[in-house]
Amino acid sequence: MINLVVACLGQDMRWIDELPAACEIRLHAPRHNEASATEIHLRHLLDLPGAAPHDLTVLCDDTPFEASPALLGLLDRSEQWSDVQPLGWPQTLRDLKEEDLHLHPGQRDWIDGLPVEPQHFCPRSLSTLGGRDAETQWLARQYRRLHGLSRGEHLLGHFLDLCGLDELATAARRSDLGRRAPGGILAVRQTVLEAAVRQHRQALTHVLERVLPGHPLHARLWEHVWLHLFGLPFITLEALPRPPAPPAPARLDAAMARAMASIDATLARATRGRPDTVTPAPFHLPARAIAGHAPAAPMDEAMRAFGRGDFEQAARQARQELMRAPDQEHSRFMLAMSLAAQGRSEEALDQFERLRGRGEQGVLSSRTTPQTTPPPAVSNSTGSPAEDRNSSRFSG
Repeated sequence: MINLVVACLGQDMRWIDELPAACEIRLHAPRHNEASATEIHLRHLLDLPGAAPHDLTVLCDDTPFEASPALLGLLDRSEQWSDVQPLGWPQTLRDLKEEDLHLHPGQRDWIDGLPVEPQHFCPRSLSTLGGRDAETQWLARQYRRLHGLSRGEHLLGHFLDLCGLDELATAARRSDLGRRAPGGILAVRQTVLEAAVRQHRQALTHVLERVLPGHPLHARLWEHVWLHLFGLPFITLEALPRPPAPPAPARLDAAMARAMASIDATLARATRGRPDTVTPAPFHLPARAIAGHAPAAPMDEAMRAFGRGDFEQAARQARQELMRAPDQEHSRFMLAMSLAAQGRSEEALDQFERLRGRGEQGVLSSRTTPQTTPPPAVSNSTGSPAEDRNSSRFSG
C-alpha cells in the first residue's frame, strides 16, 4: 500500500484521479497563509497514523510533476523502491534533450527505465554537482546573510545545529557530499518512518514550532535534510592513494640484540662521544644498520654469517677479503663489527682506528696510561694459525 501525503497549497488537484488504485490519498490543507509543504509534512509525521510495516509513504506537494514527471509510472513500480526512495529528477536532468537523457550517468538509479536521481550537493556550501543551480546558490547566499555566516562556515552543519539535529550536523561536517530529493518528493517505508520519528521527535517539534516560523528560507533549506533524516548516509570520498608503508624491521633475537649492544658500546669508545668526527663513510654506519649495508660482492658470505649470528665466521671471511685487498674499507668495517659482536673490544677498536686512518701511532697515543716502552701489538688473530701467519699482509 502507498500512502500519498499531499500538501495542498491551492493548485489544481485533478491529477489525483489518475493515481493507481493501490494509493491511499491523504490531503493536508495549510493551517495559515504562510504554511509550506515542509511544515505540512512535518505535522503529518508527528501525528503519524498507523500503517502496515511494509507500506510506503510518499511526500509531495500539489504540483509534483515539475520535479517528478514520471511520478505516475513510478507509483506502478513501488515494488522496486528502496526503503528511502527519492522520486524526482534534478534540474540538470530535466534540462537535457530527450535523445541525450540515456547518456546521463545517473541512470544507475533509474527504476525500470524511468529517470530517478537524488541531487548530490556540497554540505558546506550547498553547491550542486552536475551543473549550475542558480536557485540553490541564491538560497545559500540568503541564508548566510540572514545568520551572519562567513563564506567558510559550514552551511548545512549550522542549519542542522539550529534544528537540534546534532548527530546529523556532525555527520555533515565530516562528509564531502549530501543527497537531497529534488522537489522534496520522496517515499519512505513505514518502519523507517516510525524509527526516525521516535529518534528525532523532540528535534522535529522544535523545527516545527521555532525554526520554520523564524524565516521562510528555513523551510526551503529543509529539502536538503529529508533523505538524511530517514537514514540515507552522507558520502565521504576516498583519500588520495599513498605509497605502501615500508616493512617493519625484523625483530632481533636475544643473541643478536646482545651483539648489537656490544657493537654500539665499542663504537662509542672508538669515537669517544664525538660522532661528528670526520671519518670514512663506512665508519658512520650505526651498528643496527649493518644488515642494510651494501658491500662488494665477495663480502656477501660475511654479511650472511653476521646476519645469522655467526660472528666468528663473519670475522674469518672479512680477514680473508682483507688479505686479498688490504685497503678495502667494507672488509675492515665488517671485521671490526664482527670482533665487537664477539666482545673482543680491544681488537675491534684497533680495526676502527685503522679504518679512521690514525694508524698504529694514533692507537698508542690514545691509550689513557702512558707507557715508557711500546706495549706489544694487539693480536688480530681469530685463533687460526694460517691467519696468524698472514696477518702482517694486512696490518697497518
